[in-house]
Amino acid sequence: MRDDVFRRAARQLMLDEQAPTLTITGVDLLAYADSLIARFSNPALKHRTANRHGR
Repeated sequence: MRDDVFRRAARQLMLDEQAPTLTITGVDLLAYADSLIARFSNPALKHRTANRHGR
């Protein structure tokens, strides 16, 4: 997730659309969303979706 606009949109989707449908006791969904965004933004991890699309 190198694109800042896409990164913000993905985070907003997680928080506005997905989080309200989840009831997970003891999980801070805001912190979890932020950790997912950080993980997917880390170029050293080389996620498969990036490899499949030539990026």
